[in-house]
Amino acid sequence: MAALEEACGLIRRLWDGERVDHDGRFFETKQAYLHTRPQQPPPLYISAFHPGAAKAAGRYGDGLWTMADPESTPELIETYRGAAEQAGRGPGTIVLEAGFSWAPDDADALEAARVWKGAVPDEFYTDDWFDPEAMHEHGEEQVSDDEFKQHFIVSADPDEHVERIRELERLADSDVIVKLSNQSGPNALEAIRIYGERVLPKLR
Repeated sequence: MAALEEACGLIRRLWDGERVDHDGRFFETKQAYLHTRPQQPPPLYISAFHPGAAKAAGRYGDGLWTMADPESTPELIETYRGAAEQAGRGPGTIVLEAGFSWAPDDADALEAARVWKGAVPDEFYTDDWFDPEAMHEHGEEQVSDDEFKQHFIVSADPDEHVERIRELERLADSDVIVKLSNQSGPNALEAIRIYGERVLPKLR
């Protein structure tokens, strides 16, 4: 967390056009300078899966990027907004990421996305896990199919995808982007067609 905050401070100074001498705990720079800068600095979205990172996002970020989890997301958004207010900054865009899987039947949709159980356990975001195979095995042991479907949108019914996305949008009562990751496996291209014809038009 300390490294994230130090890095964000350096990024802001460089984007502001400073020539930066810095001898910090994690980073060292000598006359660092961006010789080519855009007229408008790019937005700095900070990924956060726990309150500490959400506070850093509020202090330094232009937005918060997190997983769309109905249980944990509202608290992270509240923490982010509180930190932004304390820093005298207005809160920015909330980016909520969610995976989805579509197939002609529910069972195939679940099987296509099953490997992503290895991304569900909270400890993967805070503890030292490095082996993808071990993470997948741990996810299979810890996460039931029903629990997994609470984290991912898994269904053969396009209308269920529509309703789940609307639920995600309601997690943030402000500027929100729902970023969807297509995990439909062998049905990925057909899932894009289904979304284009039967999901996205109902969300516009």
